[in-house]
Amino acid sequence: MADEGFKKFLIDNKMGDDWVGEEETTKLMHASFDILKQYKDLIQP
Repeated sequence: MADEGFKKFLIDNKMGDDWVGEEETTKLMHASFDILKQYKDLIQP
């Protein structure tokens, strides 16, 4: 990642900044959404 400001934002907010590629990122996002869908009734708005 070339944008140092964005990298700092990710670190400051305890978010990952490793690029795993488009396909792996898509798989990870789908897995996260599946978990959220599974527990949507327990999540408070």
